[in-house]
Amino acid sequence: MWPWHICYRNKYSFKEKIGIIVQNTKIVYGIIKFCSKIGSKCFVVERVENLEAEKQAIKQLLSMGVDGIIMEPTVNSIANDILKSLLQNNFPVVFVDRSIDIGFPVPTVINNNYSGGKMLGEHMRKVHKIKSAIYVTSEDMTISSVYERYNGIKDGLKFSPEIIKVPKIDGDYSQIIKFAKKVDAIFFCNDMMAVRGITTLLQNNIKIPNDIKVLGYDNDYVSKIVNPKLTTVNQDLSLIGETAASLMVSLIKNEKVELENKIESKLIIRKSCGCKEEEEKNVQRKRQRN
Repeated sequence: MWPWHICYRNKYSFKEKIGIIVQNTKIVYGIIKFCSKIGSKCFVVERVENLEAEKQAIKQLLSMGVDGIIMEPTVNSIANDILKSLLQNNFPVVFVDRSIDIGFPVPTVINNNYSGGKMLGEHMRKVHKIKSAIYVTSEDMTISSVYERYNGIKDGLKFSPEIIKVPKIDGDYSQIIKFAKKVDAIFFCNDMMAVRGITTLLQNNIKIPNDIKVLGYDNDYVSKIVNPKLTTVNQDLSLIGETAASLMVSLIKNEKVELENKIESKLIIRKSCGCKEEEEKNVQRKRQRN
């Protein structure tokens, strides 16, 4: 068996083998959906929590003889010497959901996070006339999806919300309580954080949207079952996966691909932002006409 650093694609194979290191199941579904149509095989590695786990995942996929790897990078990936070695040797890699500066050009497929954030910000400025807000994240602002969403929200609002960082996505959200009476709205970086934030606010007798308005991002399934239902941004995650798989096949065939590939998003208006049911329907109809 070849050592991991030279265990590259067998140029005589007819069907691509694609390795997947992606947490989001909808993106994984899109990758597998595309690959099943063309007869390519997919090898999915379970969620990786840290740098060492990411390295082991790459080694595992290489030992399976994959022709390329589609992965969701993290801040840890910047220090991944195995990943850098692969990129240095032109091994096909595609990033999804976020981009990082790892020192090599990597084709990336992401939601247009700036556009989605701007839609949220503009809605809150134009419809709800908010003057103050905070932006809550559990990840570093160097992650593309995190800062692009923030920049979009900022430009849509025409002011800069204060950035609040919680230790981890399922961590302690109590620090947001002190802002509940000081700001008009809380923008959470994603829906899972928003739901945890809503739970914390409600436990402290803070009413949504009367006392404070809450917004998320992703249109995750939880956004529809939380009470009040969450205003958010819908990403076509399956299309992100399909696009990434298509790029991967092109890379394996040594074809040129675009480095930056953005998938557009859609604003989903629900009650957590302060819109009543009829207002929600009117906003959605107006957006569809435009």
